[in-house]
Amino acid sequence: MPARAQVAELELGLARHTIRAPRAGIVDALPYELGERPPRGAPVAVLLAAGQPYARVFIPEPMRASVKAGSPAMVRIDGTDRDWRGEIRFVSSEAAFTPYYALNERDRSRLSFLAEVVLTEPEAASLPTGMPVEVTMQETQDQP
Repeated sequence: MPARAQVAELELGLARHTIRAPRAGIVDALPYELGERPPRGAPVAVLLAAGQPYARVFIPEPMRASVKAGSPAMVRIDGTDRDWRGEIRFVSSEAAFTPYYALNERDRSRLSFLAEVVLTEPEAASLPTGMPVEVTMQETQDQP
C-alpha cells in the first residue's frame, strides 16, 4: 500500500473518531467515564451553548394573541436585585399541553404556549445557567 493511501486511511479513521460540537460552548457534563461504552445515539457531552442567554417561559392562552416575537419583556432572576431587559425571540403556535377538557370555550384559558425571552443586556452573559426567572411582558396591540 503506498504511503499516501496509508495517510489517507489514517486521516479518515481520525475524522470518524473525532467529536466536534455543532456550535461554540462550554462543556457542562460528561455522562460517561473513560472506558465506558455509551449506547448508540446517546449524548457523550452536554454543552452550554455560547451566545445570548435566554429564558423559556409559558404564555397563558389569554395573553397569546398580544405577545409576539420582538415584544419587550422584563426578566427578574432569583439571586439578583435588578430587572433585566429582554425581548421575545419565539412564541410557539401550538399549545404546549392540551388536556382533553381544554377544548371547550370555558376551559381554553388553561392552555399555555412555549416562548423564549432573550436577555438583551451584555452583562447578562455572565449569569449562571438554569436560574429560575419571572418574566413580565407588555401586551402589544395590533395597530390599524
